Amino acid sequence: GMEGFELFNTIGFNCRRKELSDVRVRRAFAHALDLDFYAKSFDRGFSRRAKGPWPTTSPFFMPGVPDHEFNIKKAEALFDEAGLPRGKDGIRFRGRIMPNTSEGIRQLAVFIQQSMQKVGVRLDNQVLDSPGYMKKVNTEWDFEVCTDTGTFRGDPAVGSTIWYRSGIPAGVPWSNQFGWKNEELDQLSDAAAIELDPQKRKEMYHRIAVIANTEIPVWMALEQEMVSVTNVRVQNDHNMPRWPSSSWHDT
Repeated sequence: GMEGFELFNTIGFNCRRKELSDVRVRRAFAHALDLDFYAKSFDRGFSRRAKGPWPTTSPFFMPGVPDHEFNIKKAEALFDEAGLPRGKDGIRFRGRIMPNTSEGIRQLAVFIQQSMQKVGVRLDNQVLDSPGYMKKVNTEWDFEVCTDTGTFRGDPAVGSTIWYRSGIPAGVPWSNQFGWKNEELDQLSDAAAIELDPQKRKEMYHRIAVIANTEIPVWMALEQEMVSVTNVRVQNDHNMPRWPSSSWHDT
């Protein structure tokens, strides 16, 4: 695995929905999930709880990004505060969770569904094929919570900030289709992409990470390093950071 190519498991919230437009509700979701347990038990240690939108192995990562640690009491309190008390049936809120087609993500969706039930949130797990998922989530915006994968490609300007920047056309997968907008983040992501001073640029991306993880319209929940194994007789492999998903023409 290399810092130039890591995979995130994402949890996205449709901020157009009244309940999910409240940041306290999104944070309550995050506090209700024991991701350390999930990484150990289901991903067999091949993933770990992420600490923001850039991987912990990246030179762009800086500590001090808000971390929504597993805390059931905090989750319950936030739901109450946001005006979503438990009803007589113990339910605070009903909705759907939609996973993409990958096996790991579907497994994560079931874990989220079961975890949320403990805090009074009933999510129906709606499993669709890939075109169905893309259409519902990215074009029709007909979802409450969705789970997907996002790839970090060595630099936050390449595919990472678009998860948070507003103004992305409808239908574009792996981007901000969550109905969420933050002026400061939009301006910063445009400015950081063309900033030439490396230190200044790093600080700008840190500020973006802080906003992203404070507001969590989409949460980079788990990070996984790409692991690939080759026979010792194979020559000229792993000669670029994105080797596992790039051309192997010179191998």
